[in-house]
Amino acid sequence: MRRVLPAVLATALLTACQETTGAQSGSYVFQGLSLEMSRQQVLDSGQIKKAELLQLGNGCTEHQFAGAPAFDKATLDAFGTLNQLATGKAAGALQGQDAVLDKGMRTLAEQGSVTIAPQGLKAISLPAGMHSQEGIGRGATVAELLSTYQGKIDEVLDNQFSTPVPGMGEWRYYFSTDGDTVTTVQVTNGAINCGKPPR
Repeated sequence: MRRVLPAVLATALLTACQETTGAQSGSYVFQGLSLEMSRQQVLDSGQIKKAELLQLGNGCTEHQFAGAPAFDKATLDAFGTLNQLATGKAAGALQGQDAVLDKGMRTLAEQGSVTIAPQGLKAISLPAGMHSQEGIGRGATVAELLSTYQGKIDEVLDNQFSTPVPGMGEWRYYFSTDGDTVTTVQVTNGAINCGKPPR
């Protein structure tokens, strides 16, 4: 089974059944989160849970959306072990928690998440039902994806495509696919480095 990665490894953004806030003056907004927000602005927005779920490299943290269901204790413990590894507070590898962690990561990808760095917003992984400004979301076909971004999209990895967010510098969309179907949509700021995950 192909592992689904969290947002950091992956809002001309985004429309949510025509309820997404529109972009103005080159500023892209998703569910109250502007791509230009500082870390504190994201934390104070009310759109995410302030407690970080994952601690990434270089001071980056990954958060659930405010309305997302809480994880069970076993999954939180597995995330905690991963955080210890990421911050250098523990050495070695996960011990017997791989299956729990993989399930938690898949659930997080389904829920969507927000990654913030000391410099500001790093990435948004879109929940199911959310779409790029151009209308591409989970469940779209690869043919629809390529047609929508014709001439502006590249296959950067096997089963992953990327295209710039217009007018937003280093921000890019990332679309993961399985067969002929788009499975995840992320937007990420390539100018911010959150380092490599510990696994």
